[in-house]
Amino acid sequence: FEMASLIALNVTTAINYGTIALSADGPQQTITFTNTGNRALDTDQSGTGDMVCSGEGSINIPIGQAHLSPTNGFIWTAGQALTSFITFFDLSLAQRTDDSTPSTKNAYLVLRMLDTSLRGTCSNTITFTAKADV
Repeated sequence: FEMASLIALNVTTAINYGTIALSADGPQQTITFTNTGNRALDTDQSGTGDMVCSGEGSINIPIGQAHLSPTNGFIWTAGQALTSFITFFDLSLAQRTDDSTPSTKNAYLVLRMLDTSLRGTCSNTITFTAKADV
């Protein structure tokens, strides 16, 4: 018999960088991916665009200032820049073995702050879409 494959993923819902000095790298943030399907997974990422800042007179932070990596402790230049268009991210998340043992994997984000005036809270939405690991 043949079982239908399910490609499904749960992802950390929020990242908070806190306060970051101008021209500095923010603290590394962890994103946890959980395979809720029955296939090994990779993912695509896409963002809504630049991080929109709420402060009066503030500019927005380009989405590419946030870099993503599967490696803990990576330096910003070694990461993959986030984009507003669909981009492959090699997650290589293993298939879960049973319902009581989910398969999880972390990825990491670092935001490099601009060297110009920013005020308020800055935010955007990043979407991760599960796809079969080939």
